[in-house]
Amino acid sequence: MERLQQHHWVGFTLTLVIVVLTLSVPVLATTRLVPSQYGKIQMAIDAADVGDTVLVAGGVYSPATNGEVFPIVPKSGIALLSVDGPEFTWLQANNSAGVISCVDVDSTASISGFRITQGSASKGGGIYCLRSSVVITGNEITLNSATLGGGIYCDSSAALIAGNAITQNTGTYAGGVYNRNGTLRLNENEITGNHSYGGHSKYGYAGGVYAESCLVVFTGNVFSGNYIFFSGYSPVARGGGIYLNIAEGLVTQNTISGNYIYGNWNYLIGASGQGAGICWLNSPNVTIDGNTITGNYLSIPDQSSIYGAGIFLNYCFRPTVANNLIAGNSLNRSGGWAGAGMYIGNSIGVVLDHLTMPSNYSGGIYLSNSTAALTNSIITSTNGNAIQWDTYSTVSVRYTDFWGNTGLISGSLPGAGVTTWGWNINGTPCDKYFNIFVDPLYTADTTYHLTELSPCLEAGNPGSPDDPDGTITDLGVYYLTHLPSWLNITSTPPNADVLVDSIIVGRTPKLLANIRPGSHVVTLALEGYQTWIDTVEITAGATVSVNATLSIPTGVDDEQPSGLPTVFAVAQNYPNPFNPTTTISYDLPRSADVDVSIYNILGQHVVTLVNTRQPAGYYHVTWDGRQASSGIYLYRVQADEFVQSMKMVLMK
Repeated sequence: MERLQQHHWVGFTLTLVIVVLTLSVPVLATTRLVPSQYGKIQMAIDAADVGDTVLVAGGVYSPATNGEVFPIVPKSGIALLSVDGPEFTWLQANNSAGVISCVDVDSTASISGFRITQGSASKGGGIYCLRSSVVITGNEITLNSATLGGGIYCDSSAALIAGNAITQNTGTYAGGVYNRNGTLRLNENEITGNHSYGGHSKYGYAGGVYAESCLVVFTGNVFSGNYIFFSGYSPVARGGGIYLNIAEGLVTQNTISGNYIYGNWNYLIGASGQGAGICWLNSPNVTIDGNTITGNYLSIPDQSSIYGAGIFLNYCFRPTVANNLIAGNSLNRSGGWAGAGMYIGNSIGVVLDHLTMPSNYSGGIYLSNSTAALTNSIITSTNGNAIQWDTYSTVSVRYTDFWGNTGLISGSLPGAGVTTWGWNINGTPCDKYFNIFVDPLYTADTTYHLTELSPCLEAGNPGSPDDPDGTITDLGVYYLTHLPSWLNITSTPPNADVLVDSIIVGRTPKLLANIRPGSHVVTLALEGYQTWIDTVEITAGATVSVNATLSIPTGVDDEQPSGLPTVFAVAQNYPNPFNPTTTISYDLPRSADVDVSIYNILGQHVVTLVNTRQPAGYYHVTWDGRQASSGIYLYRVQADEFVQSMKMVLMK
């Protein structure tokens, strides 16, 4: 009775509620080891969960070694990583299939540190991507083959392909990388030695990279030694290094060199080759900026047409080609060629700015049925016309230096090349479009940088943005940082206007000016006094003293200085270079036996200008080099024990 009362109370119903609490415990990521835990890479991937890493030890993974079945299929959320890197970790398909196949794999998946090799497939011999944004980094993708994309094939994807070596792959379309739709992102890869091949009535497209109907962003890559070989009747080869079609985007800071297109000289008839470096077609929003495009070439037989060894653009809308070095590209055949540096066809609003284009063989720039503006550039040593366009094109050429080209400007541009028009802003004779025609004075190391005495410094369009050092833009790819130069100038009277290259820079005996290094005219002028003019050679960062005096006019031509020099000094001749006369100035602080003589570069005596005793003062003597040949000469001033020699250039 008592026991029953413990469990049953009259008039009450007891309801027992049981609450179950579930605690959320995070699932830890797992590292799956191959081959110590899993004999095959695919087995480890299949077993892996999101966040896991499949870590592969060094070795050869192939059908013949561990029985690996290809292609290997990654999954989203899984990192496929090697322990020992591509030198020692090979995914080798032995031409049984493609090596890796990514379908609907997102950016949480990655493939890193493998040699991906000996894959063979219709699409993507090395890696196949469909609707995938997988991260592909630090791999060596080599010796694979496919019809489309020997190394990598992407369709409707946005894979990040960075820091890989993509080499010696082959394909009918794209030896290295093939992409259609989506976005192709290539960052700091080495894409070298890949090739495309075509046979009878076939096309050869993209030795290196092929991209179509997509957005492209190529940054910091090396495209080198990629090529197209083709043969047959009327075949077309496009893009030895890069082929882009209906593809807007950016190609910047890449090295594109030594890519080429060639054909069998015995079995190639009526062929067309376009763009050994870059071939870009049918696209808006094209930007080629900050690249080094050198040594690309096309070499195919006669009865063929070849265009644009460096760059080929056709049917592009408002493309910009700026800040590129385009050098040493060549077209090799006896006829039917144009624009070894760059060919532009059927394109509107082309911007060509800050280009350096030396030593292109068979024409610098050629335009057909296009509108373009070339400015702030340097085109030198071209075999053929520096720039040429047909009657259907409208081209402006301004603020550009042309030097040493076998042909100049071939197109309708009245007054181009006529340097009697005037001077540009840095004082170099120019035509009515501010183009100059003088040696740009590159550095001696063949990098095509400018020296401190280059006439291309501050010779650009004043309406263009200033160089980073705040000075007027220089011509070409590489601007020179101008270091401040000081002129400590004293004058009599001390409040005289001081002008440097006809620009008033101050009214004080001491001044600081950001002056281009080189030879400058210093003019002191004051009403009621004679004008005193001399030259001074300014070196970047150096201090140069000019002892300038003014005197009251005497009615005779000779100056009567009111002060005397304090030291022996010899100024740089002016002008320099010169044709045919130049003035040599020297200062004598006391009387001396003076000899002023000219010598050629071999040290042989040419002429003596002064040989007499002269009192203290400021002296100017003129040499007429009309009878001398162009070249470098030395002038030597000796005053008693003081001797100084300086160089000058006679340029006819």
